[in-house]
Amino acid sequence: MTMTAPQTGVASLVAALGAELLRPLHLPADADPSIGDPVIWDAESEPPPGSHSILLMVGGRSSVAAARGALHEAARLGYAAAVVKAYGEDPDRWRRCAAEAGIPVLLAPDDTPWRHLDSLISAIVASEAGRTNVPDLSRVAIGDLFSLANAVAAMVGSAITIEDVDRRLLAYSNIEGQPIDSCRRRTILGRQVPDDPLYSDEYRVLAHRDGPAGFPAYPERGGDFARLAVSVRAGSRVLGSIWAIDSGGIDAVVAGQTLSSVTGIVAMHLLHGGTTTDLKRVRRSEWLTGLLSSRAPDRDTPSEFPLSPKKPAVLLGFRMNARPGEVVDSARVMDLVAVFCESHHKKAACTAFDDTVLALLPAALLPRDQLVFLARQIIDSARSSLGVKLIAAVGDAVTSVQEVTAGRSETERGLRALLHRPERGPVLDIAASREVLALEELAESAWASRTRPLPVLTRILEYDRVHGTEYLATLRVHLDSGGDALVAAQRLTVHVNTFRYRLRRLSELFDLDLSEPEFRLAVWLQMRILAPFR
Repeated sequence: MTMTAPQTGVASLVAALGAELLRPLHLPADADPSIGDPVIWDAESEPPPGSHSILLMVGGRSSVAAARGALHEAARLGYAAAVVKAYGEDPDRWRRCAAEAGIPVLLAPDDTPWRHLDSLISAIVASEAGRTNVPDLSRVAIGDLFSLANAVAAMVGSAITIEDVDRRLLAYSNIEGQPIDSCRRRTILGRQVPDDPLYSDEYRVLAHRDGPAGFPAYPERGGDFARLAVSVRAGSRVLGSIWAIDSGGIDAVVAGQTLSSVTGIVAMHLLHGGTTTDLKRVRRSEWLTGLLSSRAPDRDTPSEFPLSPKKPAVLLGFRMNARPGEVVDSARVMDLVAVFCESHHKKAACTAFDDTVLALLPAALLPRDQLVFLARQIIDSARSSLGVKLIAAVGDAVTSVQEVTAGRSETERGLRALLHRPERGPVLDIAASREVLALEELAESAWASRTRPLPVLTRILEYDRVHGTEYLATLRVHLDSGGDALVAAQRLTVHVNTFRYRLRRLSELFDLDLSEPEFRLAVWLQMRILAPFR
């Protein structure tokens, strides 16, 4: 990772973030050291050399001696300052230890996530490092995105839009004389980038670029001019993007460099503008992550989730059905799920585990069909806006923290069932599909106990492989159809006499007695639950 050269003073950092996020515990009167990028230090690990970085000291140091030792170590390694949390204790111990160690110490609120502080400080450090190149932006009030868009437009020499990570329009410039086209007008009127697969491709390209990217004009879509764009990031987190119209009257290389130079300040504005909402969302996410990962949550159940029989919630699960080798941005998928769920209830919580996104939605007033419809909306939007295929499982209502924990296993089992039975569609309503979960649970038990398949099934599978026949499918459809030849033939799209002939040959070739109920049940179950036959 490339570290930003130290240019931000500790006092400037405190002034930029405000006392509600960083309160000075100890600032030497005769010094205001410059700081570089933040470094997170967990209490269980050894800190790396500091090189003027600011140290985020995750985890409380339980004693004065431990606090003193940690700060002395930070000063010895060259850190310019440290950020700590009191975790409900008297912060004076940190103040005394900081004075002894001779290092500035700032106090953060206990309930502010470390990763949010990391993003904010990174953005401010980056913006200060590039400030000599962008003097006009330093006078823009924090959060005034429209003035910021105008300032950037004046620097670049073309019309600017600022968007969030979900392609919603946050601000746009309105400098007279700068050319615009109908595509920009539609975006401004709808406050959203038009839903078009071509634009989705552009955003995917942009998300994987460290610098600016150029995109051609699309006159047939109302985009008469080309575009220059750059992602806005805080650390590795994508916050949004900046777009400039390239009507041919600007130097694209210089304009791209200018856009890149302002991303730090734009990130700071976006983070400040969304601090309250983002903090609450992150707190709910961290609580849900702790709950569903079978460890104690980082904090008590949030006030928005007073689970009870009168105030149930529903766990929604989404799995990314990616092709082999395909890379999917799970953070963007989680953001998309969060936005949709929050549109139904502003206090929904979302988290992600590998290729699965889980959302807990207070659902006292939402009937099942609306929950299923919501899942379908999210699937459709992910496909159109992100180019990602999802499947979804809608869990049962939960009324306690314990039921939420158990609900994760059930929801993920439903998602696995959809992977094995895609003909059921992209959404599984668990409350109406208990038999599907029961079979999936049997499949998991069979896999865990290494259940061996019936010899006759192995012989049929091998015969089909060698001779190119479909006797296994014939047997499966026969059993699925309850022995009704007409229904089975329709499912296989063959004449009923053809199906009867195949079934007769199947019995002759493999000596099957399909009149025996226990044999039929064993064969049907194994074809449902064992991997080679599913």
